[in-house]
Amino acid sequence: MRLKELNIKNFGVFHQKTIQLQDGINLIYGENESGKSTLHSYIRSMLFGMKKQRGRAARQDAYSRFEPWENPTFYAGSVSFESGGKLFRLERNFYRGEPRAQLVCVTDGELLSLEDGDLKMLLGGISESVYDNTVSIGQLKSQTDDGLAAELRNYIANYQGSSDGELNLEDAIAILKKKQKEQEAKKREYLEKQSQEEAGLSARISYLEEEQAKKQESLEQNTAELKQEMFYRDVPKKEVSRALRHLGENKKILYGCIILALFLSAVCLMQLFRVDRFIVRVCLVIVILGLATIAWKIWRHSREQHLPVADEHTNHMRQLQWNIEYLKKELEEGTETRSRMLEQQLEFTDLLNRKTVYDEETEALEIAMHEIREIAQSMQGQISGSIRQKTSEVLRQLTDGKYQMVSIDEQMEIGLHTGETYVPLNKVSRGTVEQVYFSLRMAVTEILCQEEPLPLLLDEVFAMYDEKRLTEALKWLSLRGGQILIFTCQRREEESLKRLNIPYHKITL
Repeated sequence: MRLKELNIKNFGVFHQKTIQLQDGINLIYGENESGKSTLHSYIRSMLFGMKKQRGRAARQDAYSRFEPWENPTFYAGSVSFESGGKLFRLERNFYRGEPRAQLVCVTDGELLSLEDGDLKMLLGGISESVYDNTVSIGQLKSQTDDGLAAELRNYIANYQGSSDGELNLEDAIAILKKKQKEQEAKKREYLEKQSQEEAGLSARISYLEEEQAKKQESLEQNTAELKQEMFYRDVPKKEVSRALRHLGENKKILYGCIILALFLSAVCLMQLFRVDRFIVRVCLVIVILGLATIAWKIWRHSREQHLPVADEHTNHMRQLQWNIEYLKKELEEGTETRSRMLEQQLEFTDLLNRKTVYDEETEALEIAMHEIREIAQSMQGQISGSIRQKTSEVLRQLTDGKYQMVSIDEQMEIGLHTGETYVPLNKVSRGTVEQVYFSLRMAVTEILCQEEPLPLLLDEVFAMYDEKRLTEALKWLSLRGGQILIFTCQRREEESLKRLNIPYHKITL
């Protein structure tokens, strides 16, 4: 891949600015605050997009930092690049209210799809993380040599077992521990909820048992009172039942007589209007009145029927008997309800003692952390042979053969080998540490970006280099080939390129 033209419509300090780039070394010169870092970020944002963060993070994110001060809705640009012998144009609008992107193959006019991964394919399949950790290099900002060495150790550790440098063992452990704490919190919340439900069920069981005891006591009282009432009245229970049945049968007979009398009265009444003789009519009237009188007396007699015991005691005994039947039914239903609630309580107890899904998740996370630690221990003391070899090759050229090889021991301590001795990284100068860092980045770049060589962006990378180191670095870059963008606020890179007769294309911001 080779960048051809940057057309910045509105991005940070740039507005309607076009920059032409060439193959080989492109020297982008500008004083401080002239927009070198902005241009570096523009290329990255065009290739991978840029989203605005949320909350407090939005105050310092790249979107806010490079958002145009004037007309922020016009936050866009395009880049033309060559890949696989074809020319492409990538356009983006970064405005959060209407973000969009379009990729066109200028050579044949085909409209490509970013969603389907066409741009990633043109980039050789690398991720944003690979880009940030390989070809896109900024000046190291560590305040001390020890801090810089620690940063370098972490960078190497990430690449011992990872294909794209995204693995950070300590970060991975921290993430898993955080998830483990979340699972433990969910388990506590779950157990607390279950305990509250179990406590509520226990309270309901206690209340039901108290109610059952009261009903049992009331049943016993009603039963004893009924027996006492029957004993004093000397009315056996069977006799009471028989008298009730007899009373019912008598009432049925009486009601039948009433219906018969009324029926005969109705028949006589109908005949009354059919006869002409006065004497017959008078007789029918007398018969009707007699039948009506009989029916009325029979009804009165049925109302006066009673048990062979007094009505007052009979009603009381009936009430007691009804209470007994009702209480027996209530006690039976209560017993069934209590049995169900006790079963549910046993289920709660079993559930609280059983392993939960949160325990399984916690155990899985613990196993994952254990495995990561095992992997980390197995990786300590070794570095990928290809990365170590390539890093050593680059460092050998940058130091003009002074350091022959880079190594790392079991404690993740980095060391440099001369032809005769071993030198720990913390014993060398900051300039040499930066050379090691640069060598490692170049080694990883060669391994991960083989499919599609990408432009190399060096943003003030050589600020801590002395003249000799700068000379060797520029020599190596010229031999490396490909497209290289060197961002600098100093003139010594250009002077060294001229002195070494290395061709370059200069852009002044």
